[in-house]
Amino acid sequence: MVGRREGGSHFLELASRPGIHEPSPLREGSFVFTRVLKSKQMDSKLRSGLDKAGVAKAGKHLFLCLGPDCCRRKEGEYLWDYVKKRVKETGIHVMRTKAECFRICTDGPILVIYPDGTWYFNVTRSL
Repeated sequence: MVGRREGGSHFLELASRPGIHEPSPLREGSFVFTRVLKSKQMDSKLRSGLDKAGVAKAGKHLFLCLGPDCCRRKEGEYLWDYVKKRVKETGIHVMRTKAECFRICTDGPILVIYPDGTWYFNVTRSL
């Protein structure tokens, strides 16, 4: 199935589930977050960027390969726009990153969710 693991859920549903996997080391309250992200020596521009990206609240990180070898670039960008829109609409705490190439070069667009390391191939906006 496109966008699903066999017997599994849609990728955005999985990405939004709290407590499925270990929290990110940069989650609020963790040692790393407390020591690094709240450091008084941190540059205000860096702090602002981390806050804007939602690093402290993100439980998952979505990496989306946009082609051009695994799929047409236009198809990858279309999916990126959809994921971006749905993440905002649902309010789930995930980070998103565009990737140029995962070096698989087939069956894209490809989506990887970290920290769990779940890979999805031939991803479309269909459920």
